Amino acid sequence: MEAQLFLKSLTLIPVKRQTWQRQSSVSYLNFFENEFVCFVLVVTGMGKDNASKILEAALALFDQVSDVLLVGFAGGLAPHSQKGDLVFPRVIGDLDTGDTFEHLSFSPSALQNRPKTWSRLATSSYVIGDPIEKAAVYSSTGFEVVDMEASPLARLCKKKDLKFVVIRAVLDGGHDALPDFGDSINPFGQVRISKMISMLVRDQKMIQEMWSLRPSMMLPVAKVFTEEVERYVSQDLGYSLSSQFKK
Repeated sequence: MEAQLFLKSLTLIPVKRQTWQRQSSVSYLNFFENEFVCFVLVVTGMGKDNASKILEAALALFDQVSDVLLVGFAGGLAPHSQKGDLVFPRVIGDLDTGDTFEHLSFSPSALQNRPKTWSRLATSSYVIGDPIEKAAVYSSTGFEVVDMEASPLARLCKKKDLKFVVIRAVLDGGHDALPDFGDSINPFGQVRISKMISMLVRDQKMIQEMWSLRPSMMLPVAKVFTEEVERYVSQDLGYSLSSQFKK
C-alpha cells in the first residue's frame, strides 16, 4: 500500500518503469534510471524480521548501493503528535532489545520551514494502536513515534557501512486509535479476505476504523513523506530534480 501511494505521490521524479520484478524473496521496481542515478523501490513488508531479511536480500542484488531510505508511515506516541507530522529520526530505539542507534544520516536543513517534526523513533514488534498504551510507551521511554521496521534496518546498514535515512509521516496521532488487524492482513499489506470478514463480524466497529484508512484518506499523508524524499534527493544527494527529472 505505501509503495503504491509513494509512486502515486511523486511530482518531480517521473516514474519511467511500472513493471515490478521479483528475485528470491525481493519484490522491487527499478522505477527510474539515467546516467546520474538509479532509484529502486523495494517492498520490505511489515515487521522487523521480514524487513531485515528482505533488505539484506535486496542489497545482494544490486552493486554500488550508496543510500538506503526507509519511507512510509509511522504511528504517534506523543500525545500531541498529529496525522501528517514528519518523522526525521536522530535516534532509533528497539523496544524489544533496548538497542539505540544515534547520529543517523539526515540533514538538519531538512527541519527548516517544515511542519511539526519528530526525531525519536521507536521500533516495535507489534502494532501499538491504543492511545493509552501509546501514552504509556511515550512516558516510559521518551520515544515520540513508532514503526515496525527501522531498528533492524539501521543495524544492518551500520554493519554494511551504508548511509541510512528514515523519512516517515505520522498516520495516526497520539490520541488516535489504530486498529490491529492481526493476521487478517499479511506482512505485505494484502487482505486475507476470509479472516478479515470473520474479524469484522466479531467486531463491527472496525468497519468504521477501516474506512478511515482507505487509500484516499492515506494519500495526503503519503504526499508529505514523498515530498521530503524528493527534497532529500535534490538537496542532500545533489541532483537537480527540476532539470534532470523534468517531465
